[in-house]
Amino acid sequence: MKNIKLLFTAAGILFFAGCSSDNASECASGSDDCDQKGTVESECQGDSCGTNTQEGESGKPQDNSQGDPQGEADSCLKLNHPETGTVCTFGRYRQLSTSEDKQPIQWQVLDVNDENGILLISKFVLDQKRFNQTSKNVTWETCTIRSWLNGLGKDDNIEGIDYSDDNFMKIAFNNDEVKYIKTVTNINPDYEFEGRIIEAGNDTVDKIFFLSRDEANQYYSRSRDRLAYGTEYLSTTRVLNNTDFCYEDDCTKSQYSSMWWLRSPGHQQYIAARICCNGGGIFSNLVESNEIGIRPVLWLKK
Repeated sequence: MKNIKLLFTAAGILFFAGCSSDNASECASGSDDCDQKGTVESECQGDSCGTNTQEGESGKPQDNSQGDPQGEADSCLKLNHPETGTVCTFGRYRQLSTSEDKQPIQWQVLDVNDENGILLISKFVLDQKRFNQTSKNVTWETCTIRSWLNGLGKDDNIEGIDYSDDNFMKIAFNNDEVKYIKTVTNINPDYEFEGRIIEAGNDTVDKIFFLSRDEANQYYSRSRDRLAYGTEYLSTTRVLNNTDFCYEDDCTKSQYSSMWWLRSPGHQQYIAARICCNGGGIFSNLVESNEIGIRPVLWLKK
C-alpha cells in the first residue's frame, strides 16, 4: 500500500509523491520525493530508496555535531601538508544567532594539487539563497547566485542585478585574503536525463563556486559524506532544519543535515541540482527556491 503525499510548488503545480509505507524513512533520504518546491524525477520504492546506487550509503554526517563555528582549527593559510578531509579556517561569516559578529569559516580540504592549490568547501551550510532570483531558464553562468558569490555586475546575470557592492566575497574575506583565492576555469558539463540533454551553459571563470554534479560524485564516494549541517545561526533563525522539505515524519524530525545547491542543472533549465537533506542523494529544486543552503567552494593558493 502506498503512502501518497501531495507536494505544491510556488507556481501552484501539484505533484504526487509516493513511497511504500514500510520504506518511508528511506524514501526521504534518496529520491526526489524529498523535494518541497522541487520536482519528482523518479518514484521511490523498495531498497533503492535509501541511496543512489552509484553514490553509496545514506546516513548521518560523519561529524554529527550541529554546526559549531567555535570549533578549533588551524588557519588554511598555515597548512604545511594539507590532506583530504583536513579542517581549517579562512575568512569570516556570521554563524551564531547570539552575536551579530562574524565567526571564522571552517573549510574541509577536498583536493590538493600543484596547479591550483588546495580545494576547499565550507564545512557547514553557511546561508540559504536562491539559485536565481526568479523562475527562469538559467545556467551557472547566468544565475544570480554565481554573481552574488563572486561580486559580479549586472551584465553577468540574467536578472541584471549588480552585486559588486553586496556579495559573499566582500562579506567573508578582507583584501589580503582575497589575494589567496585562485581564479579558475570551471567546466560545466551538460546533464543527460531520460535521453534528453540539459545544457549546462558555457564554462565559467570563478573565484567562488559550487561543486558540479560530477565533482560531488568525484570528491564524495559515499552519498552520506555529502551531508552537512547548517550553522547554529541558520538552525535557530532560518528554516533549513525546520520545514517540510521532506516527509514531515522523516527528514524534518531527523535534523540530520541541510540541503545545499550544486552548480549543475536539474532535468529542466529552470531547475538546479542540490544535495538531499537526509541521505546525501543528488536531486533538484526550482531555481527560485529560497530554502536551499549554500556551501561555497574555492581553490586556495598554496
